[in-house]
Amino acid sequence: MTEEQKQENEEKGKQAEKLFSNYLNNKGIPFCHLDQKEEMKSIVFSDNDIQRPDFMMFIKNSIVYADVKYREKRQSADSEEKRFYLNKNETARLTKFKNIFSADVWLPFTDNLDTEEFKFVHLSIISDFVEKLYVYIDKNCSKYDLNVFGETWIQIPEKLLLDKLDFDKSFNKDLEPEFIKAEAKYHVKQAYHLKGTQG
Repeated sequence: MTEEQKQENEEKGKQAEKLFSNYLNNKGIPFCHLDQKEEMKSIVFSDNDIQRPDFMMFIKNSIVYADVKYREKRQSADSEEKRFYLNKNETARLTKFKNIFSADVWLPFTDNLDTEEFKFVHLSIISDFVEKLYVYIDKNCSKYDLNVFGETWIQIPEKLLLDKLDFDKSFNKDLEPEFIKAEAKYHVKQAYHLKGTQG
């Protein structure tokens, strides 16, 4: 990625965060936006490779976090389906934050900077999803498949996403074996496709 592309992505991320702050204000949800400048980050986070979310939200005497993601959806290898995606490293760094501080973390996604509409998934669901994919691929595929999968992104199925941020609704999802089997095959195929297109 060039420096120009990196700056463009950072600017789009800031725009997405602004849209999310509008979303929260329109919903009457009190929040604080966390400054992500390096000089304002805790050295404990930097030294332990922990990712700090973008927002603190105050819900029913508790604090809930959100890490906003602007993503242009990626198309699958053999269909017109497009999905939001996550880098496994950023997922791991956010999961460290969740586990160390017993934090409640949501991920709002958008691919449209002209609207305040987002898709939402709880970080616990992503963590569970990724873990089950690794377990299935490790048991049922080759070591090379597992290594290739480990080098690419997590493609988030629509089934895991919510249309609105609803703190009264359970975010638990039943990741049944057949669903994980199909997703594991999808991700391995995507991994090879991306590896091929990346040279």
